[in-house]
Amino acid sequence: MDKKKVEKNEKAKKTRTIILVVALVIVLGGIYYYFFLGPSLQFQKMEKEFLKVGQRYVEQNAYLSPKEGNIKDFTLQTFYDADYLEEPFYIPNSKKLCDAKNSFVKVKNNQGTNEYYVYLSCGRFHSTLDHEGPQILLNGQEMVTVSLGEKYQEAGVKSVKDNTDGAMKTSDVTVDSSKVDTDTIGEYKVTYTAYDQLNNKTVVTRTVRVVQKLASVVKEETNNTGYYQRYGAPYVLLNAILWRVIGLDDDENITLVTDSQLANIDYGSTTNVKNSSLVKWLNQYFYPLLSDDAKALIVKESEWCSDPVEANDAIMEVTDCKEKVKLNVGTLTIQEYNRTLDDGFSPIELQYGSSWMLNPSTEKNKGFVQSRYAYGYEHSDNTSLNGVRPAVRIQKNVEIIDGDGTYEDPYRLGDYEKDTHHSLLNTRLTGEYVTYSGYDFRIVNKESDGSTHAIMTGVLTSDYEAVLTGYQNKDAKNIYNINQKGNLGYNISNTMTEFVQTKYFDSKKVEVPIYKKYAQYGKETDTKTYQTKIAAPNVFDLFSVNVLGNQEEYWYINSSNTKGQKHICGRTGVPYRGDTTDLENAGVKLSVYFNKNVKVAGGDGTQENPYKLSK
Repeated sequence: MDKKKVEKNEKAKKTRTIILVVALVIVLGGIYYYFFLGPSLQFQKMEKEFLKVGQRYVEQNAYLSPKEGNIKDFTLQTFYDADYLEEPFYIPNSKKLCDAKNSFVKVKNNQGTNEYYVYLSCGRFHSTLDHEGPQILLNGQEMVTVSLGEKYQEAGVKSVKDNTDGAMKTSDVTVDSSKVDTDTIGEYKVTYTAYDQLNNKTVVTRTVRVVQKLASVVKEETNNTGYYQRYGAPYVLLNAILWRVIGLDDDENITLVTDSQLANIDYGSTTNVKNSSLVKWLNQYFYPLLSDDAKALIVKESEWCSDPVEANDAIMEVTDCKEKVKLNVGTLTIQEYNRTLDDGFSPIELQYGSSWMLNPSTEKNKGFVQSRYAYGYEHSDNTSLNGVRPAVRIQKNVEIIDGDGTYEDPYRLGDYEKDTHHSLLNTRLTGEYVTYSGYDFRIVNKESDGSTHAIMTGVLTSDYEAVLTGYQNKDAKNIYNINQKGNLGYNISNTMTEFVQTKYFDSKKVEVPIYKKYAQYGKETDTKTYQTKIAAPNVFDLFSVNVLGNQEEYWYINSSNTKGQKHICGRTGVPYRGDTTDLENAGVKLSVYFNKNVKVAGGDGTQENPYKLSK
């Protein structure tokens, strides 16, 4: 190849390389300027302008100038509000505004002369001025617990240090504990405030919990006898269920019993209390429905008196306990009930109906029920359906965090919080109340498919009167069947929707238990399953019992192969037993399943203010 031509090509190649390098330098320079140098220069320009605006603002408003030795801060927002800036400051290369609340001009009066300092915060661009307050370290814990009435002892400040000024005196920290009231249960904040030389402020807090142990309250109010008598047994809200305090056991754990019966059940076996229907319902059905937080407060496998007791005039003197059974959940024992008696009166009497005691009778197949209508106890056949009032032992170190122990404001023990975030209904607790379609319901439990089982607290009404229905088909055997016209099940599933909306309910497979004669827990001889949105409750379901008093009688889903045998809850909460063919009609209390997508839309889940729903 011609030498000149080669040289020419080499020269052209070098020229192209130089051009590419120059172009690359220009591009990189442009990128650097656009992303780094330009924004930095723009930020510096805004910083200077911000400082000048601050100076002008103070000079034109001399009354705002700090006193000798003092410092004042003026935020960027202050200058916006006073119209001292024609255009707002934007983060370089963006349409986002700089931080107007945390950008400021500081003015320090030094021997009569104002000195100005600027701090501007715009995204990744920040002034170098010290803008952080001192670091405060406290003695002791950030949360301390004080017993009600006990004096609060301030632990003080361990050290205080500034990133610019260095170590400072702990006496430079202002401590404010004025809001702490140890005579009132609650949480209070103690504040610790410090400033550095540029008036940068730091505030840290310590939480003071003023609490009272429930066991201490019981001791004080019972004059150390451990059991409430006649009046004054306080109310406790545990797992959204209302309980009464009975007293203290031998280990000073607190015994609670529900304020009312929660369902009806037969006692079952009276020769082995632990295998009785009553104890199985309490520990295999009821206990699993409680929240983990509530279970954490309960003494596991605590001891309960299970002595067989003779039905005689001396029964009300029985307080000694010989035989014991270990249970997570029990119910009233004759011994504990007797310890609460004063002149034949107990502060934990039932308002309506009757409820099983834990002790069996020495008489075969008999048990005892506490009754609103009997002086002390009634003797009852072990197959009879009576109420059940669960009882638990709460750990002796449990603290009261709220409430005053009255019916209107029961003690709360911190086992749960009311919904405030419009969460799904299926995340809420057994026992909480919801309102829908003009009726109140009580949550029973969350199903595996996400639906929420709930039972109506009252009965269906029309024009303020109870809606009545029954087995209009006149079959000899009254077995609940939603496919048979005239049948109770058919009437409820197909005609009761006139009185209640069902939009939020799921259609579910509902099991009808069928018995040889009358309902006994776990003793079904057959079952039938139907798909429906609404049904009558099972007599053994939680909250299926009437505790309101004088409420209209209503049907249970439980069915019988015996002619004329029906299952109806009476006005006092006790189910009818035996032939009830003379009762052709009764009210309808519904068992329903709210859809898994139903949410809480308001309310606090209490009887007075039930949750409102949305979907």
